[in-house]
Order: sequence, then C-alpha cells, then structure tokens
Amino acid sequence: MKKRVTLVNGTRLVYETIGRAKSFSIGVWINAGSTYENSDNSGISHFVEHLMFKGTKSQSAMQLRKMLEDVGGYISASTSREWMWIEAYCLDKHYDRALYAISDMIENSLFEEREINLERMVILDEIKLYSDASGGQIHEKLTDFIWQDNPLGKTPLGTVKTVNNFSRNDLLSFYGNLFSPETITISAAGNIPETFISDIEKYFNFPKKKGVLTANINGEHQAGIKLYEKDLELVHFCLGAKSFPANDKSLYALDVLNTMLGGSTSSRLFYEIREKRGMAYSIYSYNAYFKNTGLFSVYAGVKKKNVLPCLKVILKEFANFRKGCFTESELSQAKEQLKGKYTLSLESPYYRMIMLAYYERYCNTLFNLKNFFEAIDSVMKEDIINVSEKIFQNDNLAFVSAGPFADNKSIEKLFCKQ
Repeated sequence: MKKRVTLVNGTRLVYETIGRAKSFSIGVWINAGSTYENSDNSGISHFVEHLMFKGTKSQSAMQLRKMLEDVGGYISASTSREWMWIEAYCLDKHYDRALYAISDMIENSLFEEREINLERMVILDEIKLYSDASGGQIHEKLTDFIWQDNPLGKTPLGTVKTVNNFSRNDLLSFYGNLFSPETITISAAGNIPETFISDIEKYFNFPKKKGVLTANINGEHQAGIKLYEKDLELVHFCLGAKSFPANDKSLYALDVLNTMLGGSTSSRLFYEIREKRGMAYSIYSYNAYFKNTGLFSVYAGVKKKNVLPCLKVILKEFANFRKGCFTESELSQAKEQLKGKYTLSLESPYYRMIMLAYYERYCNTLFNLKNFFEAIDSVMKEDIINVSEKIFQNDNLAFVSAGPFADNKSIEKLFCKQ
C-alpha cells in the first residue's frame, strides 16, 4: 500500500507499507546541492552534510553511527547537484532508531570548530581526487563541461578556495535555512507500523524558515571536445549528449534505447567493442536525469591506440539507431530486460523508498510499477528513432577524456563524418 501525505507543517511524505518485509528504509530529501549555490558558497551543502555526522547535542559522532550499526543497519547521506539526502536502513523493529537518528542530526548538529577543521581536510582530499579526472571522475568532468556556465555543471564538492574560506558562521547559517517544510520530501518503505504518520509528525516537525534556498537552473549546454592529458595507463572517456528532463515522457524510449545500446553485457556496444574487438574492459551507457534537463552518456576505458577505433564504433551505433537499424526482436528483448531489472531491484524496500522519492520530487506523483511497465511496453520503433534523432546529433555531442590522449582534430573529423 502506497500513500502520499502532507504533514501538518507542509512537509511531503510518501511511503509504502510492505507487510512481508522485515526491514524499514527512510530517506529525507532536501533542496540543496550545487544548483542551490553560487560561486562564493560552492560546496557548502556538501560540507554541511559531512558535519551533520560529527555529533549532536545529545550524541557523539560514534554514538550516531552505532545507534543503527549495532543492530545491523546503517545511516548515510549524500549531496548531488539538485538535492541532499539522509537515509537509514534497518530491521523494522528498530525503525524508531532511524527516525530519531536522522531527526537529531537535522535539528541538533553541533558544528564544533575542531570537527569543521578536520572535515575541511577530508573534503579537500575529495576535491583533489576529483580533480585527477580519472576513472569514475570522468563522469563528473563531462557534466562540468556540458553545463560549465550553469550551477548544474559545478561539482557539489565545491572548490579549494570556497572550502578553505567557509567559517563556522557560514556553515551554521546555511544549515539553519536548509530544513523548511516546503523544501523537504520524506520517503519510506518496508514494514511500517500504524503509528508511522504520527511518529513522523513527532520527529520531523520542522518550522518554516525565512531564508529558503532557491535553485538556479537552466537547460543551456555546450557541445564540443575537452581532453585532460594525464599520465594514466588508460584513456577514460565519456561521449555525452543533452537529453530530457526527469518528467519527460521521452525518457521511457530513452531507457529502452539505453538498454539496447550499452545498458548491459548483452548490449550492442559491449558486444561490438569488448566481445568482438577486445578494445575495452569497461564499456557502457547510462542516463542521468535532472529537473530541467538530462544527460545521456557512453563511457569507455581503453588504451590510447583504441580511442579513435572505439569512438568510431560508438558513433556508428548512434547512426544505426537514428536510421532504425535494429529489429523488433531487439526492441522486445530490451523492454523485458528493463522491466525485469526494475522488478528485481524493487524486491528491496530501500529501492522502493528511492523510487518513491524520485517520482514525488520530479513528477509530483506516486511511483506505480504497473503504469511504468505500460509506458515501457508502449515504446515503439518510431519512438526510439525519434529520440535518437534528437540527441545523437553533432551539435549535441560532447567528448571528454582523461589520459595519454590529445588528438582533438581526429575526434573532430569523426564527428563530421557521422
């Protein structure tokens, strides 16, 4: 049973009761991240998120962790470009611990000077790791490049300058304006007791704040080529394209396209590049969704000599999808694969909690698996072609790489030929 509720204070609550479950998962989702920041306070949401784990008026940092870890659960948090979230997962009989721990962090974090200085060093190390632009960091570099003049293109980590400049007063002021009912969504799933709503009202009775954060987002982007020449063993690259916002109906077709193109080990790119040619160990595609725009990307990690041949294969497959060079059988198999993946993931209350939050925040509706499957099944060959024609165009493609490769001109020639 799923429900959407607006609490007395205006906070949105979405939850699903799963009677057979033995666990409970909850997330508190807050408007924060790089799209709610500017050049002077870039990274402050992420810094605040770290400090909320450093102790409250009633609990030390270790006590906060142990409250759930001692009974097999966990509490965690993360900051993205469009939101910050705090989540907890535990056995259903310990669900009150999850509510208490998160609410205590939200309302009573201390922000002690010593902890601020220690965490500052940790975050500066994070920024250094990110700036290396290798492996996993190349995905962030792609986003930075495509939206470089937009807060969406700024890493949630901030910069060395801003992180070094944040004072305790800066952090406390930002923290004090974060948690206002109109900026928060609470999602939960699992074996939820009948007292749940009243318990949520008790623990999360946020007052309205005057200085509520507002987002600075637009969909403007740039195409082109950005090469980070690095002394690495492999060249890590992403070929990205601006796609569709998180509530756009074209995303169903894009999800199916992604499944066929590079979303699994039975996809075209995996077969053509790894299995058939042995050019890359890791090759895949993915979709990233935001409120007002989206990103479709292909990643590969290859030797220098294989960058251009690999890119040539990818661009050829882009062209194949634009031309409709795929079978009805491939389309049908991709739909079944996609539905199967969602079904399996939703066996977990944790992933149900995530989907509830996503649909509430981006689509203003309850997630419904039956409706999702119907939307996937309704995707036709023409829909895949239309989506491909919109995103797989030269003036919409961005190539970003890190490694021992600096041949801009050859990449430009490949783009021109497609």
